Amino acid sequence: MKNLLKEYFFSDDEINDYLSTYSFDRAKNSTLKNNFISCFNYLIKLKYTKLETFDIIKKCPKITSYSEVTLDKKINNIKKLGYSNSQVLLIIKSFPTILTYSEDTINKKIDDITFILSGRKKVLNTYLKKPNLFSHSIYTIETNILDLLNLGYEEDELQKMCFQEPTLLYYVIDTINNKIDNIMKLGFTYEDIMKMSKVAPEIFTYDSNSLNDKYDNLLINGYTKSQARKLCVFSPLIFNRKCSLITSKMNDIMNIGYTREQVIKMSLGYKSLYNFESSRYIDYFNKFKELGYTDDEVIKMTTDLPTIYGYKFDKTRDKIEYLREIGLDFIVLEQTKRLMISLDLLYARYEFYTKELGIDINSNYYSILFQGNKQFEKNYKISKQELIKKYPR
Repeated sequence: MKNLLKEYFFSDDEINDYLSTYSFDRAKNSTLKNNFISCFNYLIKLKYTKLETFDIIKKCPKITSYSEVTLDKKINNIKKLGYSNSQVLLIIKSFPTILTYSEDTINKKIDDITFILSGRKKVLNTYLKKPNLFSHSIYTIETNILDLLNLGYEEDELQKMCFQEPTLLYYVIDTINNKIDNIMKLGFTYEDIMKMSKVAPEIFTYDSNSLNDKYDNLLINGYTKSQARKLCVFSPLIFNRKCSLITSKMNDIMNIGYTREQVIKMSLGYKSLYNFESSRYIDYFNKFKELGYTDDEVIKMTTDLPTIYGYKFDKTRDKIEYLREIGLDFIVLEQTKRLMISLDLLYARYEFYTKELGIDINSNYYSILFQGNKQFEKNYKISKQELIKKYPR
């Protein structure tokens, strides 16, 4: 049997672990070989690759003691929960030990967590994201949830965090407290960490050195400590980005003509700035120039309203052209943030004021076009939706 396992690239330690399991220590050598080969071929038929099959058996040698009929039944038990065939294969690949559980055990684990977190569909998705959650007892999960609540989270906040990062359900609270202490050493307050973790709970799963490196990388790239802290609190998903990626994105944007200070300012005003491919910045920049703006004007506009890189350009262009049509195109450069309004609403309000109320909207009197929706509805007793429907563009 040892020779057979060596042929399948098992290490000496893996071979010893495999042969020392309770199911195998009394079996005849020929039986072990036959069971292994049968299980191997069964997994191959499920469309696993050879490497994936080796990994599954290494993680859970016990499954080689099951017949094909038994394995079929166990797989069907998982499907009964509501998982598709492909999802079941993903679960087994990540956590093959699930095939050693009885149907009752699996159902109870699902029901117990559903009772705690509510929402069976979300719970099933949680187990799909982290199948090894099946290995943890309900006592462990309940204890961890109580410990997390004691940190200051609300129940609904914690539920969202656990659905997003299921490992929180079985992380020892001391581990999370250590993470909090390490992040505070970087200059963040406890409140900062609570705010960041609600958006990016995965920061508690990162190695402390990794978090330190990512924070230090921001300083290396020109952020002050205050700016780096502000960026991380404003956009905690920055911790998901590789240091080299952030540096590369900053350089890409500066190569267009922005200064480092302008890029930093933009990132503090638009949390998704570093999410785009460099071609998007170049493409948008050139399209603004095609509308007649100079390099400096485009830089000013996008620095004042960096979220413009997140808009569909065609909609922004249509908005600019409409402002030109009604003689308010100076707004694009002088009050770029006014472009946040939708064109449908801008058009409807202009029509409402000029045609229904007879008000002359011009460069000296135009701010009423951009007043808040609540104030507009209070003043004129018509909702945004009703107005757009009344004056469709």
